[in-house]
Amino acid sequence: MPNIVGFSGTDLNLYHNLLVDLTEMYCQMWEYDPNFGEYKKCHECGKFYSHAWVEANKFVTKTPCCASNFVPAWPRKETMEKIISHGNDSTFVGYLLVEESEILGFSWGKCRWNYEMTEKLGNELYSPLLVSNPEAPACFYLEELAVSPSQRGRGYGRQLANSVLSGAVKIYPNHTSVLTTHKNSDAVKIYIKAGYAYLGDHPGVEDRVTYGIDRVSSLQLDNI
Repeated sequence: MPNIVGFSGTDLNLYHNLLVDLTEMYCQMWEYDPNFGEYKKCHECGKFYSHAWVEANKFVTKTPCCASNFVPAWPRKETMEKIISHGNDSTFVGYLLVEESEILGFSWGKCRWNYEMTEKLGNELYSPLLVSNPEAPACFYLEELAVSPSQRGRGYGRQLANSVLSGAVKIYPNHTSVLTTHKNSDAVKIYIKAGYAYLGDHPGVEDRVTYGIDRVSSLQLDNI
């Protein structure tokens, strides 16, 4: 039976196999997820190409968008460094779904300053949260939520989300909270049950949507 355990950057640095396994799962989740389709990308402009597209067009040697080279969307070394950087952030809250040392899911978030969120999302999307909560010191950004395809439909996504958001409620109750995801992601229903509201399409990222709540303490964790 899988267990949900908290982790930090220190854990990843101490247990290299854990870091390697988490990195591999992280990359494969987005490489093969049909919604996100981030298997290869254009070296020139960064446009993503799904695994299905690459398989169907395996004789295409240059990207249709820029006639540039295809490169991995998730190179392992750079992704590993990114995960370590997140885990070492002092505001990081993260959990893993683990069974007999095998990682089957993950979720984490960390805080970002309000000006960073305004730059990321644009004033039109983020400012309504600050209007409702003008004293918000920062934003708890829910960055990741993923469960292995073999374990879906068993409630583990809800449990992971509940663990991370419960931590946020305890530590950052007065912050705003925001997340971005694919509009067809199965996790959307979890976010809505928790109290997140649709803010709008993510600017500049195709098929991504943004959800938010003006105060972390308003999250409805019992509904997840």
